[in-house]
Amino acid sequence: MSEALTFATKLPRDLVEALNRLCAAAGLRKNRVVEMALREKIEEMSDIYDLHEAMQEGTRFFTSSQAKKRVP
Repeated sequence: MSEALTFATKLPRDLVEALNRLCAAAGLRKNRVVEMALREKIEEMSDIYDLHEAMQEGTRFFTSSQAKKRVP
């Protein structure tokens, strides 16, 4: 398991209250819910970035000699 570090941030009151209600009702730990949400969001944003990069790469125009150099 990786080393745990402290991370602090300010959040809107309504978001914190919703998190508190959810965790109390479901018997969850807030830090675990926040960790899972961040991991999912980072993965989602990384996938979007990768897709954007792939689309940019796929829409570029190359001369025939440039294209030949790119083919393995």
